[in-house]
Amino acid sequence: MMIRIFTDPQHAPASDWRNHLILILKAHWGDGTDWDRDSIAYLRADFALTDDITAADIVALPLSWNYYVARGKIDLARALAAQAARAGKWIAVWSEGDHHARLPFENALLFQYDLRRSRRRDERRHIYEYARSPFTLDYPALYLNGQIAVREKSAKPLIGFCGHAQTSDAWKIRARNVYRHLQARLKTVYFDPPPLRLAVDFRAAILRRLTTSPHVETNFIIRDDYGGKQHNTDAVREYVENLRDTDYTVCMRGWGNYSIRFCETLSMGRIPIFIDTDCALPYDFKLDWKQYVVWVDERDLDHIGERVADFHARLSPGDFVALQHECRRVWTDYLTQATYYRQFGAHLQHAGIPVSAS
Repeated sequence: MMIRIFTDPQHAPASDWRNHLILILKAHWGDGTDWDRDSIAYLRADFALTDDITAADIVALPLSWNYYVARGKIDLARALAAQAARAGKWIAVWSEGDHHARLPFENALLFQYDLRRSRRRDERRHIYEYARSPFTLDYPALYLNGQIAVREKSAKPLIGFCGHAQTSDAWKIRARNVYRHLQARLKTVYFDPPPLRLAVDFRAAILRRLTTSPHVETNFIIRDDYGGKQHNTDAVREYVENLRDTDYTVCMRGWGNYSIRFCETLSMGRIPIFIDTDCALPYDFKLDWKQYVVWVDERDLDHIGERVADFHARLSPGDFVALQHECRRVWTDYLTQATYYRQFGAHLQHAGIPVSAS
């Protein structure tokens, strides 16, 4: 399916493209530097640009929503949205970061990480929200010679977690979050404020329940610094080894209502224990995610150990191995950068937006 896109190239100088231009446009225009746009040439096979808005399937805001907010260019975004509306088109908006975007216009498809499943469709304003895939490294390719390390089923499920679940600066974070909530009440803001409940406290409570559960075994590595995994080679290897050497991995929200760990777990051929905090998942209108993960509602956390043990007991040894391969397949088919965009037309179909035959 070829999707034809209309946009406005005058919203920002090329010097701002590298950090803010949406990926589809980088495939066509580059990023304002000498970077080789052909490294993502595959996007040009599925997305074409048109200067005729009437011939477009959809209009796209050329830069991330964060750019317009930070640079005081909200009026530019409004103007393009109004132009789309006059032409009877929807506008696609990409937002970065951990906080839910608030759009001041209608007829929009909003692609972001932080979502509440219960409020993802605003029928009155025609704003439909879809979960982005946080494109992650292919850890098996980097550390395991391109193959997942298949585990045989054991009597008890072994649950892993390696990450940020404690902090010494809780009071500072709480004070900052309260301040941002007050800001949101007193003036117009274009992102939701962060939750008052600290993500590290929530994570720690979940891990304590599992550690004390007689139904499961655990292998947890608790960090007090979010950034360690990205910038420390030894920490990355330890993280990958924790995924490799356990059956299941706990995947819960962080500052935003989504989990990068969820995609990393799938990429390793491991089964996520997904803590549902009213989350939306990539392509959840197309995939039945409950087939691939241990789904635990936030309200059922007191029984999380039993839920994992019950799930594990229902799997035969062959099913357990097959599910590891299925988790890897779903990541490969839907959640990599290339495959997420290859499937992208499904969003338009789900929203009822016609796409002209190529």
